[in-house]
Amino acid sequence: MIKMISSYRKMLGVLLLTCMVSACAAQVEQGASEHLGDMKASVLLNDFPVFSEIYHEFGLNEWQKQQVQSWPSGLTMDIYFGTWCHDSEREVPKMIKILEQNDKLSSNLIALDTSKSEPAGRASLADVQYTPTFILYLGGKEIGRIIERPAQDLISDINQMLVDAKASGLVVASE
Repeated sequence: MIKMISSYRKMLGVLLLTCMVSACAAQVEQGASEHLGDMKASVLLNDFPVFSEIYHEFGLNEWQKQQVQSWPSGLTMDIYFGTWCHDSEREVPKMIKILEQNDKLSSNLIALDTSKSEPAGRASLADVQYTPTFILYLGGKEIGRIIERPAQDLISDINQMLVDAKASGLVVASE
């Protein structure tokens, strides 16, 4: 009889634990689905503390600020990321702060689910397979991507893309 009660307690414990885990997973998935597609930087930084923390910790020196301010006004960026992704948590807040240094630049923050998709289907059209993916355009033409993490650092990688774009004939003079 005691063994039977002990077995029931174990089964009840496992059942209870399973229900709790399922409820938490559903809540996380529901929260993530509320933040798919276009997102404002202010929403990302207000609703996701890890992104806010990295944003506030990251700083640029004067040389870096000058580099970003020299980027051409025709430079735009699509930023595909996941609020659930540790690489996005590390790199996206830095990019937000970098882009704030030059008000001539434009960007789109596009939140993806764990399948790397969002309601408008742009990630699929852009062949995004990893997060974050920063796609840079100059005059409407793609000039490069930073996928997951930069080769050197975000600013240096973008500077190199601009050098390569100039070498291939795209005009990149600062306006």
